[in-house]
Amino acid sequence: MGDDSLELVKAATEGAAEGTVRGLLAPITDFVSAVFGAPTKEVGSYLVDTIRFRRLQMQIRVFTDAKEMCETAGIDPQHVDWKILVPLLDAAANEDEREDSMVGRWAALLANAAAGDHGVVVMPGFPVILAQILPIEALILETLYRLQDDDWSGGRFVHDSTRDRAQDLSVQEGEEGIPVADLARECGVSFDETFLVNVDDLERHGLIYVPVPATYGGLNELLYRQGGLVNGTAELTLTFYGRSFVNACQPPAAAHEAKEAVEPPG
Repeated sequence: MGDDSLELVKAATEGAAEGTVRGLLAPITDFVSAVFGAPTKEVGSYLVDTIRFRRLQMQIRVFTDAKEMCETAGIDPQHVDWKILVPLLDAAANEDEREDSMVGRWAALLANAAAGDHGVVVMPGFPVILAQILPIEALILETLYRLQDDDWSGGRFVHDSTRDRAQDLSVQEGEEGIPVADLARECGVSFDETFLVNVDDLERHGLIYVPVPATYGGLNELLYRQGGLVNGTAELTLTFYGRSFVNACQPPAAAHEAKEAVEPPG
């Protein structure tokens, strides 16, 4: 596509965006014009430009931080698959600029994707998840990771040929998680209904789960889970997917060390 064609596409896109904004403003034209002290057309253009500029600023910030992470780790950036890069940049652009920890996670996700073999695997679903979880939920994941890191089997391969694979899918002796009430305390937040909603949201994304003894099943399993969550005794653990997600949201150097710690021997 030539430069002229690109300009036409750009002009058409910008025109469509402004037209959409004007359409949304139509029911409140008089009020908006009075508030801004300018015609609605100018307000629409201003809003489009403001939103576009703000998103661009955030994308540049994420790129800059990711570049610094790669440089710190001595990594030469590589091509990132578009099915990861496009949704990552699109979602990162909507992040709250005041949430430095979340911006850092976006940058780490991009840095790991660009690090190739020097980073950890970045799944196409990771940008979608990071876009949907709250800062407190990211903290819950990282706190759970930290608490389980020393002696943790939920996301670590158990190299024992005498164990049946089906057994690995149930809770074994010594493979306990972290009590949900203790986890809330470690995160510095109240153990209340809001915290349980956060836990449910993370479980919905497949990042954590409540280990249930193999002796429970059906309705008993549901009662065990719900009762344990309400009274704070239910134990949470990260899934393989959840641990991988946490790793991918850490800078490449730290993430690569974590990856080596859990990979099975060659």
